This record gives sequence, structure tokens and C-alpha cells, in this order.
Amino acid sequence: MLLIADEVIGGFGRTGEWFAHRHFGFEPDVVTMAKGLTSGYVPMGAVGLSGRVAEVIVEGGEFNHGFTYSGHPVTAAVALANLKLLRDEGIVERVKSDLGPYFQGRLREVLGAHRIVGRDRGLGTRRGHPARART
Repeated sequence: MLLIADEVIGGFGRTGEWFAHRHFGFEPDVVTMAKGLTSGYVPMGAVGLSGRVAEVIVEGGEFNHGFTYSGHPVTAAVALANLKLLRDEGIVERVKSDLGPYFQGRLREVLGAHRIVGRDRGLGTRRGHPARART
């Protein structure tokens, strides 16, 4: 069985770790990524594979896929610049130690006692699933 972590929304520091699955102590076989690669400035997505999965693909021969604009050099340049900025400016660490706790605290302060909020969840600058109405 393969474990796939969808990091399209939770990845690239939004939770205070580079990838949200790190909070929960597991290593996925496949990681899907998108928006955070470029901070949404240009469209880009990627899939990361564990060594176990990559070996099967490599041993099987060629693996060709793509779309018309796959690997576009401008998008790749934006992604590299964005990842460098996230690293060099310490953004992930700031979300973990400062921005995330502040954001979550304020949300709980404002929404915690609201009559339509059944459960409030979030991590870093990400909200969990939308608040559920009480029944």
C-alpha cells in the first residue's frame, strides 16, 4: 500500500514545517505539491517520490508524461526564486514560532465562542477543515 500526502495546500511552510506531514511523524511514499512552489504567482505542480517508488519506475524503463507547458523555464525560475526566498528569509521558521501561533490564537479568540462554530482546527497559517455548525 502506498501512502500519499497531498501537500498542495499544507506544503511549503504554511503549517510551520516545510510539509504538513512532518507534524504527524510519517514519511509518505508520494507527495503532491503545487501552489507553494511559486507562492501562487505562476502555475506549477510537482510530485515527489520515495526511493522505493522511484526504483520501481526506473527499473520498469521509461516513464514519460507531461503537458504542453510542462517544465516551462520561466515557471521553474519563479519556483527556484520562491523556494530560495522561503529558505533565506526564514519564512517557515517564522510561521512556526511567531506568525502561526499568533494567527491561530486570534482565530480562536474571535471564533472560539461563536454559536455556529462546533470545532475549530488549524495549524500555522492554515485552517483545518471548515468549521462545522453545531446541530
